[in-house]
Amino acid sequence: MKLQIMPDHLHGIIFFKQEVSYHLGQVINGFKKGCNDTYKLLNDNAFSKLWEAEYSDNILAGPNHLEIMKNYIADNPRRLWVKQHNSWLFKRHSIMVNGKSVDVMGNLHLLNYKEKVYVQCTNKLDNAGIEAAYNRFIRQAQDGNVLVTAGISKVEKSVMNWALDNHHELILVVENGMTNLWKPSGKQFDSCASGSLLIVAPWEYTKYPRKINREKCLAMNDVALDIVKGNFSCSL
Repeated sequence: MKLQIMPDHLHGIIFFKQEVSYHLGQVINGFKKGCNDTYKLLNDNAFSKLWEAEYSDNILAGPNHLEIMKNYIADNPRRLWVKQHNSWLFKRHSIMVNGKSVDVMGNLHLLNYKEKVYVQCTNKLDNAGIEAAYNRFIRQAQDGNVLVTAGISKVEKSVMNWALDNHHELILVVENGMTNLWKPSGKQFDSCASGSLLIVAPWEYTKYPRKINREKCLAMNDVALDIVKGNFSCSL
């Protein structure tokens, strides 16, 4: 097991080297019980329970998932410090986009920038067309525009990554929703902390989201375009 103890929770990675007949919940409950029993032995007036009833788990089965999670756990203390010192940038808010309530996190003031550019581009372009489209969006960003995109196609992803790498102002529409405890990770976290990112989530949160389809791609692009057109309302 790999652990990272935080002030009000902990993260851990559990490795199973062979098939077991019991459920993961039994492992977690056993760990919690052991902690409770030890704490009560050491403290006569200890509370009966140290833990909340539930836990959140993820199966690390995809490419590089283990290394990604190890890095995530190791980086938790730094992210906590950043969130505590930039708490307003990591609060979930609701705004209305074209009459629909959506969740957002990040720098809400980016919505009030007058100069925004809608970053959308088909994957059907040849290499020369992709390069030309990418360079056009980067020039628009360097001219002072806030980039607004769903980051779906090759060009959109490249422009999104450029914005995240350079902490350029970016409004990003994402394919999954947010929970009360949800926070961005990786480059999105750092861009959020710097005030250069606003994440827009038009959907309910799904722990294991299905593969994105054409209908959802179009809906995400519509949200991005509505933001560029000013079809939204929020109170700052």
